[in-house]
Amino acid sequence: MSRSRILGWLKRSLDSLRRERSVAWDPQPARDADGNVIPHDDPVSIPAEMAILRHVHPIQWTRDNNRGGEWRAQSAAFTYSNDGSKSMSIDCWPPMTAAGLEKTHYAFKEGKGVVELQAELVRVLGFRVGTEPIPGKNPHHAGIWPPDSQVEVWSRSMADKKRRELSRTQTFVSREPGFDDMGGT
Repeated sequence: MSRSRILGWLKRSLDSLRRERSVAWDPQPARDADGNVIPHDDPVSIPAEMAILRHVHPIQWTRDNNRGGEWRAQSAAFTYSNDGSKSMSIDCWPPMTAAGLEKTHYAFKEGKGVVELQAELVRVLGFRVGTEPIPGKNPHHAGIWPPDSQVEVWSRSMADKKRRELSRTQTFVSREPGFDDMGGT
C-alpha cells in the first residue's frame, strides 16, 4: 500500500472518530400519549460503569457516624416522583462533563445537593436505569424505576428495603449551594 493511501486512510479514520466524539448525547426513549417516558432499562446509553447523580433536598441530609461523620443523603432522598413517569430522577455525569457542566450544575439550580451512584450497583439491587431527558431543560436527565412488574413485583417492605440499600451505595459530592458546614445554611 502506498504512503499516500495509508495517509488517506488514516485521515478518514481520524475524521470518523472526531465525528463520533462530537455527536451530542441525545437519547430518545419511548414516551406515552401524555409525553411521559415509559419506564425502561437502557444499558446502552447508561452503561454499568456510568456515574449517575441524585439531587438531595437540604432537609434530607444526615451525618453518618459509621463513616466518620461524613454527610450522606437519608433514604427518604431516594423516593419516586408522583408525577410523569414516576421515576427517581437522576442526571448522567459523563454526558454532562462532555457538555462542560459540573456535577452540581442542575442540582444547584434547584437549591439541592448531590450524591453519586454507579449504574451497575443500582441495577444489581434490581432497579431499572434509563434515559429520561427533559426537553429544553435537561438533556442529561434520567430515571430509576423498580423492576418490570411483569418480571418481578416488590412488596412495599421490599421496595423500602431496596431504597435503603440504594441509599447506602452513594458517594457524597456536595451539599446545597450556600451551605456552611460550621453551622448550616
